[in-house]
Amino acid sequence: MQILLDAKLSTSITKIRTKLKPIIIEWNEYAWKNISYIDYECGKKCIFTRDRKLEEYATVITFHVGSMQLWNYPKTQSESRMHVFVNFEPPTNAPILVKLPEDFFNYTISYRWDSDVTMSYGCFHSLEGKNDTNKWEQRERELIIEKLQTYINITNYGKCFNSKYNPDPDTSKFYFVIAFENAHCTDYITEKIWRLRDMTVPIILDRSQLRGKYTTLNPYVIAVTDFKNIKELGDYLNFLMKNHTEYRKYLDWTKFYKKSYGCFFLNDMPCVLCDLALKITNGFRKQNNVRKWWQEEVCIEKYAEKLLLNQTMNVSV
Repeated sequence: MQILLDAKLSTSITKIRTKLKPIIIEWNEYAWKNISYIDYECGKKCIFTRDRKLEEYATVITFHVGSMQLWNYPKTQSESRMHVFVNFEPPTNAPILVKLPEDFFNYTISYRWDSDVTMSYGCFHSLEGKNDTNKWEQRERELIIEKLQTYINITNYGKCFNSKYNPDPDTSKFYFVIAFENAHCTDYITEKIWRLRDMTVPIILDRSQLRGKYTTLNPYVIAVTDFKNIKELGDYLNFLMKNHTEYRKYLDWTKFYKKSYGCFFLNDMPCVLCDLALKITNGFRKQNNVRKWWQEEVCIEKYAEKLLLNQTMNVSV
């Protein structure tokens, strides 16, 4: 059951607090999808709301830094309240407002492995023995894409290529999928690489992005930096299309991991926030200099251009 507070319920704060249910305020919404708490068991342990009038009573306030500029942010801070930085966009797309105090955020939730809580766009779940029935059956970015087209046929989608945008293209009919991100920043890996679940092989820019649990993806992707130049990459892709035994090695992950999808961050967010709120009511505190952590020396600007100028460079973020 989802518990949402409105102006009427705001007057019943005393009664709510006696039930020991922490209040979580979602200060601003995601730009592209709203979270629904209705189907989560943890929704019965915490109170979720967007009612900013309850600021002084909140245990947790979340701020989706990647969705919009944060105007009218809370001007007060409290020992009994934590401000949670939530972001799934890179710093180049979603910087922290300069006017926010250095100690404004206490806790971080993002795609980065060194966040307080890491939430990714996808993950693998290992098969549970040979009898597991949930298994598979065998069957700036534009710069590099433009040059690669000289050596291999590429189908493009989206306004960058003056073609109709398709939010969910059928990649299963292709040997490879270009999985270049719009920024080269620490741990920034989105849903693009997880299109390997369509039985296609992702091509990424650089393996340095595959840190933490993402290192398990290394055998199943191709990186531009594995090759001396774009022609060598194109030759290798053509080789794989003609040699199916070698190509199928990139699909070997299907032998070890379940077919079902999992670990999409929106699915886990409500319970993560409720667990944090319950910890805070028991005295948990944390301080962070989030601005420095989020924005200093974590991105390489114009990475694709630099890669083309020096294709033997070895860059780690």
